[in-house]
Amino acid sequence: DILSHINHPLIEVQTNGLVRQVLMLPLSIRNGYLNYSSGANQGLTLKGSIVTKTQNFGTNMISLMINEQNQLFKKTPIENWKSNYSKEYIFLMGNYQNREIKVSCIINTPTKEEIEIVQIKYEVFKVQEFCKNEKISLTNIYWVDSNGYIWRSKQWISPDNIYAMINIINPYDEIH
Repeated sequence: DILSHINHPLIEVQTNGLVRQVLMLPLSIRNGYLNYSSGANQGLTLKGSIVTKTQNFGTNMISLMINEQNQLFKKTPIENWKSNYSKEYIFLMGNYQNREIKVSCIINTPTKEEIEIVQIKYEVFKVQEFCKNEKISLTNIYWVDSNGYIWRSKQWISPDNIYAMINIINPYDEIH
């Protein structure tokens, strides 16, 4: 009930790593990159619905590169989603060297599902994205409405198989 009175963009982030659960507000936007921060100084950068950088999550993701026209960067009706593409993750390692991980991704056929975020129900499509290279495989999941808005996602943010579950409580684009 208390969250329904917040008239600001707001996301909830849960991980299976160092940070279990935080609420985050956007601090800045630049060139389509939205920088969120928690009260405990965790930071998450999103472009569209995809995590492109983490701060103080114990994951050290410094970049994610993907084609700018990808459906994860901009609202795209579900029937127009591309089924395969590539991604390149960059992580800062303990020795201050970068680790680049390039993967090829395919998405499965979306399945209809109902989800609930803070007592609001959404009719969405569950889309699984399977990504791999010769050494690693990972699965991201997106819960997207028919207009292409991603309300919930589970995204890989670390070579240690840490995932961030992101729930959109108050969307940025509907408030601003």
